[in-house]
Amino acid sequence: MSTTIRRILFATDFSFYSHRAREYGIALVRKLDVPVEVVHAIETVYSIEDDPELREWLQDLKRDLKKDLDAEVKAFADEGVEATGVLLAGAPWQKIIERATETGADLVICGSHGIRTREGRAILGTTSHKVILTSPVPVLMVPSRPQD
Repeated sequence: MSTTIRRILFATDFSFYSHRAREYGIALVRKLDVPVEVVHAIETVYSIEDDPELREWLQDLKRDLKKDLDAEVKAFADEGVEATGVLLAGAPWQKIIERATETGADLVICGSHGIRTREGRAILGTTSHKVILTSPVPVLMVPSRPQD
């Protein structure tokens, strides 16, 4: 098994948490001098396609998400990093893993909201945690806040 990183997939939900992860991604990609693909996945709701108004709303949403994705790619490019972007439809954690596998990514980078109980224990179940638990590709998860 090779540990050479030649291609990185950066998964984003456009949140503050993803922006923190992007900072790590940019630093790593610059050091390695490899391309990065920025992906965002939107959950598919099949019944929307049956309603013309909802279908139009979905198209507007996709158009807005594409603008956000383009801005994310530009943030990488502004730092001198070669980046492309793709908008995916389906369960985000599954689509992230599928895309990483299909494109031959050697590393997935994502942020985490770090959902915790009142006692401070981490709860699994968010997209980033599902990616970590099921991905055949190594994952760098950037926590929502520095560790105490």
